[in-house]
Amino acid sequence: MLKYDSEPISDPQRLSQIISYIRGIIARDPFVAELLYGKAMALKVAIDSIDGFIQACTAEVCPHCSNVCCINRHGYYDDEDLIYIISLGETLPYYKTGLSETDSCQFLRPTGCSVPRYLRPFRCNWYFCIPLIGFMRQRRGAEYRLFTSGMQEAIDLRAELIEIFKAIEVKHPEGPMW
Repeated sequence: MLKYDSEPISDPQRLSQIISYIRGIIARDPFVAELLYGKAMALKVAIDSIDGFIQACTAEVCPHCSNVCCINRHGYYDDEDLIYIISLGETLPYYKTGLSETDSCQFLRPTGCSVPRYLRPFRCNWYFCIPLIGFMRQRRGAEYRLFTSGMQEAIDLRAELIEIFKAIEVKHPEGPMW
């Protein structure tokens, strides 16, 4: 059973074990796999729908920041992120090993993140520093309301996806992973 503790997984061996475990659980029931895929696709669409707003805001705020929020620790997936990525049928980006967790994220480029928003870890996507939140709130009311409702939709879809996986995991336990 997964831990569901939202801890980022930086150890490549543990990451590989968890990925194999999730794939094994999903592969046991093609109907549920299709259900998870549909929910994951809906989540991808929800994330994509607010990406433009976030990109426009970060393009204005982040280049002027002296304290970079995007650090390696936040760039690693947790159990729930992996359920989403695997349900979607996507692969994870290649991680360099041996990097400090507090260094700038290995995926951060001068133009922003090199990983598409829909494939980023949850903690990475939904962390907004105080200056960024302030800038977002200053945008036109309708634009900000669409962003917040889209964000809530993404949060709800992710929770539904995880609950579906938990239900099949209980139905098909493979024993403890660790």
